[in-house]
Amino acid sequence: MGARNAPTRHWAWKRAGLALISCLRTSSPTTTSRSWRPSTAGLIIFQANKEEVLHKIANLMKKAQPDVLLCGPCFNYDTYAQMAAEVAAYIQDQTPVRTYVACSAENEAVIDHYKDQVKIIQMPKKGGVGLTGCPAPYC
Repeated sequence: MGARNAPTRHWAWKRAGLALISCLRTSSPTTTSRSWRPSTAGLIIFQANKEEVLHKIANLMKKAQPDVLLCGPCFNYDTYAQMAAEVAAYIQDQTPVRTYVACSAENEAVIDHYKDQVKIIQMPKKGGVGLTGCPAPYC
């Protein structure tokens, strides 16, 4: 889901590979993962149609039955982190899917509000030190 680059983009899903899956396969050769990712739902569309978008994502999670949903990376974008945390909390509440939100420490309000509801993976802010090595802890 994206907030900054296309705030009015409508929600849509498509099957696609992610760099994280490649990383997981490299670190664990026995990993047999498929990945689905949203092309995006802009912040304006998400806020205007929150219940509809959350419901559609939950239905897709029930249909696809993934083990994990990673929301992010949000870097230090507070509105993106808020949206990702809302999605993660809803999916975790409505489905058996484990959810994670990847955001930087600058999203302190979101982290404090959601830390008991979803797992938060802290990452460097956009352009921050250590960003290039960031995927390694996920693997």
